Amino acid sequence: MNLHRDHYQGTEFDLSKGVMAGVWSSPNLEMGATPGIFGGYPRAISIMRSSYTTIGVPQDKHPKIFFAVDQPMTSVFVPFYSEALLNGSFHHSFGSPYGPAQQVFNRSTAWWAFDFVANWMSLMYKNMSEEEVYPARDNLQNWVFEQVALLENVADSNPSQTADILAIGQSAIQGNVTDAWWKLADTLIVRYNDGFFNFGKYNPSKVVGIHYPLEWLRMVGYSMDFYTPSRHWLAPAGPQAREVANSRALTVDDPELRKHESTHYSVLILVTALVAFFVGRSSNKWLRTANRSNSLSGYSRL
Repeated sequence: MNLHRDHYQGTEFDLSKGVMAGVWSSPNLEMGATPGIFGGYPRAISIMRSSYTTIGVPQDKHPKIFFAVDQPMTSVFVPFYSEALLNGSFHHSFGSPYGPAQQVFNRSTAWWAFDFVANWMSLMYKNMSEEEVYPARDNLQNWVFEQVALLENVADSNPSQTADILAIGQSAIQGNVTDAWWKLADTLIVRYNDGFFNFGKYNPSKVVGIHYPLEWLRMVGYSMDFYTPSRHWLAPAGPQAREVANSRALTVDDPELRKHESTHYSVLILVTALVAFFVGRSSNKWLRTANRSNSLSGYSRL
């Protein structure tokens, strides 16, 4: 299962590293070779457009297939027993996701639950995967293993009803997994609303900001003049780019930042002085006009 979930993490091909992973370190780069550009990009074992993943376990006393819908990196494997096929019972949410079921969003299928979460993670992949999705995936997967062991023990104790017991049991496991993932999806909508980390386990009553990673800011050469975004583009760089970026700490002690900061404040002071000057002139002119109007009003009353 972990092999199917791999995106080369910990190797030089790690898709969550480098500029192409974006600010939130997402390993989901769905591009391959771009037309007109030589070369390509590593393709993860777990890709976003996965339909399903199966792992056969034929050597067990109760042969089964562990089945995960959508992208295995963010999915949970559930059991399908060969013996249970005798009565054909499995949870309806694990029916075919093809045809109309994929063309209209709905909450009746496991596929949409896992597909929604996998896509929603693009908002803030690193934080969302570490804080919410991966822990939920691992906890739920361990729960599945525990339930499988209990279910098979019950089936062994009732050999004449093995098919029915496994069918009912696998359906219950599958349904619980679908329900749990929809609950996670709802949680993620609230937790990452408007780009914040809202009401998390560390601060359940607070909204906390998620800052851009310092390494990424260094990588793109962030400086105090980034208030004009359209002026800033990345130039091609070699393998040493990361080392160069890491060597430049973006702090107030950085000479480059001080230069931009000094210019920024000088302009600000100048603009403030000009505004004060013109506001003062306008105020004096208004007062003179008001006084004259009051005098004229006095003459008319006389």
